Amino acid sequence: MYLADNFTGWEFGAAWDDAVFGLKHRHDFEKIAVVGDQKWVKWATKVGAYFLEGQVATYSSTQFLDAVTWIKQ
Repeated sequence: MYLADNFTGWEFGAAWDDAVFGLKHRHDFEKIAVVGDQKWVKWATKVGAYFLEGQVATYSSTQFLDAVTWIKQ
């Protein structure tokens, strides 16, 4: 998931839809990389990772290629 610099967050309906999708498919992902520079990205990703079985990692926008490499491993 790539969060552009101007991304400030989800509207409630979109956040709910993402949460429902994530819970429904929590067994389907081996790895999820979240790329973004917003301060809340790391803690929100850490909280969300508790509900998923796969590995979850965060990266800054300057580490985008590192995130892609990690996903492909």
